[in-house]
Amino acid sequence: MIFDAPRPWDNLPLRLSNEEISQPYEVIHDFFSAFEKHRTIIILQRWLYSVCSNKKCKESPSTLLFFYEKIEYLIEAAYLISQLNNSERKAVLQNDSKNDDFNIMNAEYFCAWGSSKFTQNPAKLIWQDFPRSLSTKEFFNPYSVFKKTFRFYSLGEWRQELSNLFNMALSKESLLDDGLDTDILSVEKHLLKLIDASHLIDIREFRLDYVTSINGKSSEDNR
Repeated sequence: MIFDAPRPWDNLPLRLSNEEISQPYEVIHDFFSAFEKHRTIIILQRWLYSVCSNKKCKESPSTLLFFYEKIEYLIEAAYLISQLNNSERKAVLQNDSKNDDFNIMNAEYFCAWGSSKFTQNPAKLIWQDFPRSLSTKEFFNPYSVFKKTFRFYSLGEWRQELSNLFNMALSKESLLDDGLDTDILSVEKHLLKLIDASHLIDIREFRLDYVTSINGKSSEDNR
């Protein structure tokens, strides 16, 4: 889906507030405060499945609307972040990528609560949160995913595509019935990568320190 001509507002963040524009990393954190990662994947797949079939989406219209809006926030934040130099950010595992002894299955790199002493079923949570859609390089540098996201579609094209898919999910017609020219598999692939990469950033830059502090406090209390 390509626009006939670029529009002045295509690459502007239309949903984000001034504060969110100045702190786009916080938008990622807010997204995963609203949705657990595995729940995000379920909603996305149900949404896209309903678009490709004549069946009603298993999610309620209100849930789908909230998710659609949050995904737009996430995409706008990712676009702003993709314009920045993120090479020194905590989410980038520069030194670890060159370490032959690096354990990629160490939960603290992709599932903060998997290392928490208060998690009842850490193995299940770790399995759910593993970033299956990412390559090894993307695992070490999740910010690299954002540039690929906007090589596939511009910010304006993503907004238009998501709007089309949202409206289609609420209609009785499928993607084929309506004749929309959408590469739905590629759209799904890029959205899954966006979610996985954003989740790694949230874990490494926001949640891991919090969980570590809780574990440390618990150890001190038990002495």
